Amino acid sequence: MPLLADDADDRGRQLLGLTERLTLLVDAERAEIAGRRPPDETAAAERARLATIYRQEMAQIAQDRRRLAGLAPALSRQLEAATEKFMAALDAHANAVAALKEISEGLVHAIAAEVSRAQPRAAGYDAGGYRPRAAGPTPVAVNQRA
Repeated sequence: MPLLADDADDRGRQLLGLTERLTLLVDAERAEIAGRRPPDETAAAERARLATIYRQEMAQIAQDRRRLAGLAPALSRQLEAATEKFMAALDAHANAVAALKEISEGLVHAIAAEVSRAQPRAAGYDAGGYRPRAAGPTPVAVNQRA
């Protein structure tokens, strides 16, 4: 659902509020990641809803620049500053998520390696005269929401 605006300044004010709110939500989620706290489901739902509106509005503006034609210069500067802050928050959030993913994957690999080392190795030869090959990694169930 795109923004409903009377004119460019109205659209700019709504877009400014939307951008600032999204920035707060992204920063809050990054703090949850850093604090190793579970995500706030209500905030996540709001963030997803607002992100959809933001994405739709940006697509419409890219398609028709007249949607912001006549925007007051002061409001334009505020919107530009808020957008830069939002993009910086998104970059920091992406880095936090990437670090969390790397840690999680490293933990899964370490557990799989330990399980593999703990399994007994076959000694000798099999019925065909070959040494049994070492078993591959043991599958580990992973909760995708973690």
